Amino acid sequence: MTQMIPVLLPVALDSVFSYSHPEPLPLGTFVKVPFRGRSLIGIVWENDNTPYTGKARPIERVYDLPLMPAVTRDFLRRLADYTMTPLGNTLRLAYSPPFFEDKKTRKPITIGVPDFARQAVLLSDEQQVAANIISEKVSHHSYQTFLLDGITGSGKTEVYLAAIQTALEAGKQALILLPEIALTNQWLDRFERRFGCPPLQWHSNMPESVRRQTWQAILKGEAKVIVGARSALFLPYPDLGIIVVDEEHDGSFKQEEQIIYNARDMAVLRAHLESCPVVLASATPALETVQNVIDGRYQELTLTSRHGSATLPDIKTIDMRKQPRGWISPPLLEALHETLARGEQSILFLNRRGYAPLTLCHSCGHRFNCLNCDAWMVDHKRTNKLHCHHCGYEQDTPKECPECHKQDTLIPCGPGVERVHEIIEKLIPDARCRIITSDEITSVDGLNDLVAQIRNHEVDILIGTQILAKGHHFPLITLVGVVDADLGLSGGDLRCAERTYQLLHQVSGRAGREERPGTVLMQTFQPDHPLMEAMVSQNRDHFNQLELQERQEHGMPPFGRLVSITLAANNPDLVARTARHLGQTAPRHVDLTLYGPTPAPLSFVRGKHRWRLLFKAPKLFPIQRVLTNWLQSQDLPSTVQVIVDVDPYSFV
Repeated sequence: MTQMIPVLLPVALDSVFSYSHPEPLPLGTFVKVPFRGRSLIGIVWENDNTPYTGKARPIERVYDLPLMPAVTRDFLRRLADYTMTPLGNTLRLAYSPPFFEDKKTRKPITIGVPDFARQAVLLSDEQQVAANIISEKVSHHSYQTFLLDGITGSGKTEVYLAAIQTALEAGKQALILLPEIALTNQWLDRFERRFGCPPLQWHSNMPESVRRQTWQAILKGEAKVIVGARSALFLPYPDLGIIVVDEEHDGSFKQEEQIIYNARDMAVLRAHLESCPVVLASATPALETVQNVIDGRYQELTLTSRHGSATLPDIKTIDMRKQPRGWISPPLLEALHETLARGEQSILFLNRRGYAPLTLCHSCGHRFNCLNCDAWMVDHKRTNKLHCHHCGYEQDTPKECPECHKQDTLIPCGPGVERVHEIIEKLIPDARCRIITSDEITSVDGLNDLVAQIRNHEVDILIGTQILAKGHHFPLITLVGVVDADLGLSGGDLRCAERTYQLLHQVSGRAGREERPGTVLMQTFQPDHPLMEAMVSQNRDHFNQLELQERQEHGMPPFGRLVSITLAANNPDLVARTARHLGQTAPRHVDLTLYGPTPAPLSFVRGKHRWRLLFKAPKLFPIQRVLTNWLQSQDLPSTVQVIVDVDPYSFV
């Protein structure tokens, strides 16, 4: 007897579609079906109770694969509700069509078998206590969110690797999320030393054949350890035993396009559904995480000592108001010379790519703006081009001003890492300097080569952006100089101080990671700023307390909820009218506050004009349900893009 089979498809709709099949199919079955003139791969889903009276087309193919686990389906459903996204869209996170192709594999992936008999790193008493507490939850298949809070270099990785071993010994799967998959070679080496085999990786730069094999190995339960970027969270694990989010505070865990989510928060949700522990590891946890510990939702496990004989660096500010003009002050220059004389290495940190953030004509005042964005073009001297860091547009650096047509009047304003490199080469010509930014390091192999050069002491001074703060361990680095510690403090952004503190703290942690003591010198025009005082005193908790107090006074996260709705369109008048219409029809509630509509801070990006509405509500207010119902009732122009960001991280 022909059966009606409800199928969820990877399209921007909440409803399932009915197809016919000679026999019933269990929930979670992967099928290929016809849809609007093409074939799509969908999943047999729970019926949405809508009776189907039309003529159903037959299912084209039933895939001989394990079912998508019920927990994964539930997770995707809750993700859709939380992010205010059509349910069908979430399937695009869980699989893609190439995973189902019938191709012969020329080079099968290797799934290693962990060797538990290998000698593990000897844990300190503090580490062992933390590992035992996490492992107990793993053994009992019990949910708990742990904040593994340890200073840089305290051995957080060894703690959660011990808990992962407990999961593997029980036949469970382990998932480790890392903020930058290109920066995990040291982590992979450490894992292989610990277990005798590499884990499987998941990230966007993998060859399609490797992704297909890895995805199927995960679905079949053959892959036991997966380390990946945020997208690895949505794979169909049948038997998760532990989730780790390393550097949980890192902004790259926030997906800013298509389905907008924070992988840290979604990892907590998935662990709850899987009945397994989740470990959030960081030396500078996000304030949301800190408040969840205070409220008793998360359990804090603290590591207070650096591993081995390493000690914390000595952190000092350099008051730039008292220094001669220039980007490198005399005290910092002297410290660089002394470090070089001792045969040690230094880092100069400036979170600004390129040579200069602005090019200006000193004759007529013309500034070079991007044609597609409301943003300055950044001078990159190495490529002799002006680049837009928002849309990727670039142009050759002109020889004359396009406004007044005078030559030799264009001047770079402000420093980028290329300019700092140029200055250091003049001031310390004997030093071997290298720039490390996402512009310079474009591949894993390139990063490996640079890491090898640093370890082999072929580099004396590293000059780079936030890529330097990402967990690297270089024993000879004893000096960190922060060229502009104030950068990032004046963004008018809810999280600008928090992000700046986290970044400065993390890059400071690169200094003195073994026996040699480390020093951090921060150039600032605001040495009395609470953030600078917290850095010098190394009193993170006091800084967090001040930030939380200010957030609470204004009802901001983590004490309230924010939802950003951004409208984007090619037509500036249309997007403005649509935004004002939404502002007039927005739900009115005593607990719901609307800011706007106003042009977004970056009001023109990638050729589209942008307006924003920002909603604020108390924590317990059902803001997603209220706003979803309201948006679904609106008849908006099809040429206006609506971007919903629940718990926004960026406000540009």
